[in-house]
Amino acid sequence: MYAIVDIETTGGHAAHHRITELAILIHDGKKITDRFETLIDPGMSVPPMITQLTGIDDKMLEGAPTFASIADVAMEMLQDKIFVAHNVNFDHSFMKREFAEVGMKFLPKKLCTVRMSRKLIPEASGYGLGRLCGSLGINIKGRHRAGGDAEATAELLTILLKRDKEGVIDKAINRRSREATLPANLPKSHFDALPECVGIYQFLDRSGRHLYVGKANNIKKRVMQHFTGSGETHRDQVLKREVRQVEFLETGSELIALLEESHLIRKFWPTLNKAHKFPKANYGIVSYTDRSGKTRMAVKKLLKVDRPVLRGRSILELREVLYRVAREEKLCHLLIGLQTGQTICVRADEEGEKCYCNGFVKLSTHNSRMVKALTNIGGKEDLMMLGQGRNDKENSLVLIEQGTYIGYAYVPKGFDHSIPNDALIARKQSDDTHRIIAQAMRNSKYEVLKSIRMQP
Repeated sequence: MYAIVDIETTGGHAAHHRITELAILIHDGKKITDRFETLIDPGMSVPPMITQLTGIDDKMLEGAPTFASIADVAMEMLQDKIFVAHNVNFDHSFMKREFAEVGMKFLPKKLCTVRMSRKLIPEASGYGLGRLCGSLGINIKGRHRAGGDAEATAELLTILLKRDKEGVIDKAINRRSREATLPANLPKSHFDALPECVGIYQFLDRSGRHLYVGKANNIKKRVMQHFTGSGETHRDQVLKREVRQVEFLETGSELIALLEESHLIRKFWPTLNKAHKFPKANYGIVSYTDRSGKTRMAVKKLLKVDRPVLRGRSILELREVLYRVAREEKLCHLLIGLQTGQTICVRADEEGEKCYCNGFVKLSTHNSRMVKALTNIGGKEDLMMLGQGRNDKENSLVLIEQGTYIGYAYVPKGFDHSIPNDALIARKQSDDTHRIIAQAMRNSKYEVLKSIRMQP
């Protein structure tokens, strides 16, 4: 038995909007055998745009029952039925949320008449309920009202069941098929083609515009996670409604996946991605010369006139850099800003580990070490970061030239540190990529190799 459901709501996503009208039609595979239809008090105002579309306004809903008061009746009708709707994930997300509000679990098998129509009526010019019913000669009595749209969906289901000679609907109802979980307009073949590896995935709408770009350690698993959650958020609903295509890029390396995610977000500015993945770098390490001629460093919040050696998002992040450089170049903590409020080095007088200055360091020695440290911090070297390739015969390389990210490449394992020019996938550095690479530099799973030799 099928339970055909249609709802009207105060808005487009279940996390913030509520049901204003509900229709449930019980269908035995040939005809409607029972029905339930009611207006519902949503406990909130109906926006004018919704009223213009449905005709339902606040005055109509005065005295209407709440969902809680009809929940038992609705659940009894839906129990042990296949939940059917045109774009089923939308209706299901609202019903699941409403039932959860009254402490009732709702986990039915689902069937989407949009998806089934794409498979069984491939000649249709469109799959919106109005256009599809028009092409099939189904008269909708009361468009954008729950009862009228549910009646039309019931007629559509009857046609689909008659056309289904190969068990397409039975396969879709099987939970293992994931058919009902995917967005109504995303062909299952697109999902089936996704690899289970590290890389990037991109959701596109009907015009080929980017809706969302993401990075994943397992592309197929991560894509499915977008559609198997509660489905209540604005992003969930937009994806389920608008996505028509999924593109992917295998990277092998998680670092390259992060860099490519940042690159594609800045290239396409997808509507559902946050504009900035990282906070702005408002702090920095600056260098200066004191009255005694010593070159010194400090971490501070930056002014427009400052020319920092290195930018960062927090003082703590930059102090970690200074601790590392102090160890590598044997620098006095006092003279590089790691001790504040003192005039002499406290660590020089401590028991156990002492400062490299031991209470005193020659001016020439200190300044020589500082030159090396500033070069180290500024990252003006040519470097390659070696990582996993896309298969077991290659490595990935993230290339840094004079401290600037210039792109990445894939090379055979055992390469001799020379890279053909045509192997370079060129990219521009941004604040995001600088941050991503800085974090990866502190990750021991990436081997950092010095020097790059590019071949013509």
